[in-house]
Amino acid sequence: ILESEAELSALAALYGLKLGDVDGNQPIGPFIAAKVGGNPVVGDQVEWSGLTWTIAAMEGGEVLKVGLKFPEGSKPGAAFVL
Repeated sequence: ILESEAELSALAALYGLKLGDVDGNQPIGPFIAAKVGGNPVVGDQVEWSGLTWTIAAMEGGEVLKVGLKFPEGSKPGAAFVL
């Protein structure tokens, strides 16, 4: 579970994601909320960068936490090798 303020560039470095033309300075919460579209609710999911992103907590219409799921059998970025 990630805090919504985590910047995409930091997540890309941590998990080995490719941002392409996405602005890495934006926080993950608003980014995923925009990907969901409309009025997101807890449990809404989107596929982005080969991963499943789930809105895990909200308050007052604002995303507070985002869950992240890697595909079965995949290996996340080097950050998981401690």
